[in-house]
Amino acid sequence: MPYNIYKSDGSTIVVLDNVVDQSFNDPTANGGKGIGIQVPGLYSLDYVTSIAQNFLQLAENFCGSTMPPDGNALQGQLWFNKNSEILYVRTTDSLSDLANWQHILVGDTTVTAGFYSSADIIVNAEGRITSAVSGSSSTGATGATGPIGATGPIGATGPVGATGATGAGTTGATGVTGATGATGATGATGASGAGGSGSVTSISVVTANGVSGTITNPTTTPAITLNLGAITPTSVTTTSLNVQNLTFTGAGAVTINSNNDLNLTATGSINLGSLTTLPSRTRAVLITILSVPGGTMAYCSDVGIACPVWFNGTAWYKMTGTAL
Repeated sequence: MPYNIYKSDGSTIVVLDNVVDQSFNDPTANGGKGIGIQVPGLYSLDYVTSIAQNFLQLAENFCGSTMPPDGNALQGQLWFNKNSEILYVRTTDSLSDLANWQHILVGDTTVTAGFYSSADIIVNAEGRITSAVSGSSSTGATGATGPIGATGPIGATGPVGATGATGAGTTGATGVTGATGATGATGATGASGAGGSGSVTSISVVTANGVSGTITNPTTTPAITLNLGAITPTSVTTTSLNVQNLTFTGAGAVTINSNNDLNLTATGSINLGSLTTLPSRTRAVLITILSVPGGTMAYCSDVGIACPVWFNGTAWYKMTGTAL
């Protein structure tokens, strides 16, 4: 009689008698050798071969140049692309072909884990860091001057002025208003010349763009304390940037400059997303370009040897380490 098996999310798969279920296997792939998982039903013949092949293909993560087809592959399944040497995981069933798969980034085994100071980084076309070497003792370029800060808040009202000097004459008639309290023209004491001429009676700080503040004694002798939080400018325009740690994220976060080269030098650590665009040149053109900085990357477009390449300061090399 048929029996049930269950996916990890609890959905049911019914396996019929006398057959080897091919729902998760493409028997026509690889010249009829098949790729995928076969599920033997009760009383099925030759089930030993199916089970043995399941173990073998699972152990190698279905390694091959042909991906498991959309109609048979399972969400969460792994596939190792033998041609590009990249491991993929199937993340969705709603798209088609390779769009359903996401490659898993792994570090190059030639790069030693650790902290690199003023590091020279080389990244291949799949976004892998293939070389990381601490930089020389030369000082990096000075960063561009930052934008002018916003105008500060209006200052607090100044303290009460000192009593004017005692006048030589008798008490002045205008001593009440203290209009000329600075000199106390003829007043005996000029005591009422205290008030300032300003109209500010209280101040406050409005929180904006990540800057906030607190005020003590806002109506007498104010003291302002500014707190700088996550300042969020809408854009930053600069010709050079010198930072401790730099992370690029999102589509288009890393671009090729007007010289069609990529050469990253920074103090601290660098986390790069996948590079998707490199300048494409033929081998005949590339071997004549010798004035670019070491670490520049490009793409050799010749048929038969098309691949990402990099410049080591004197010559162009493939990512395998062989000369172009």
